[in-house]
Amino acid sequence: MLHVQRVLFSARKFWLLLAILLGLMVFLAASPAQVEQASAQAPICVNFQGLPLWSSYVVGDTFTLNGIDFHIEGFEWPPWFMGGSTYIGNGGYAGSWGNEMWLNNASLMVDSPMPVSKITLDYGWYGGNTNLMYNGFLYNGGNFVGIPGVTATGAYNVPGQLAVTGPIFDFFIGGQELAIDNLCVYP
Repeated sequence: MLHVQRVLFSARKFWLLLAILLGLMVFLAASPAQVEQASAQAPICVNFQGLPLWSSYVVGDTFTLNGIDFHIEGFEWPPWFMGGSTYIGNGGYAGSWGNEMWLNNASLMVDSPMPVSKITLDYGWYGGNTNLMYNGFLYNGGNFVGIPGVTATGAYNVPGQLAVTGPIFDFFIGGQELAIDNLCVYP
């Protein structure tokens, strides 16, 4: 009886091992081009969780999250104002949870290491004017709704989403009282 149990246990191990090997063979059968294409379609998203809560940044500061470089830039008021700042808060002003970036008379420039076809983000606009620049076009006004080439929801004191579709060669967003979060860059 003991001998039969050992054979059954070994048969289970054999079938389990065979199933694992077959699964591995199917995974490895995908060509490198298919794997590269699948990974190339995925966006790179930043939710600012990698920055310390309440940390602040001023014009000229840079940081990198998920392989994307960010630069704090001036703000078009008009004229250009270079004394603004940003900080990392978690008040949910951009309509999401966790860390978010609060822009106070400053802009955040996205410097992607890859060609960009689309940028999306959550935002909350709480007063003053906003800046949005992409491909050399600079918007300086209130809410983002109605900007040519931009899809945006939200209103004053109501969080929304923003999407700019490319190709996108340069991009920055700024505001006097603007929270942003969940910024995604699509290849």
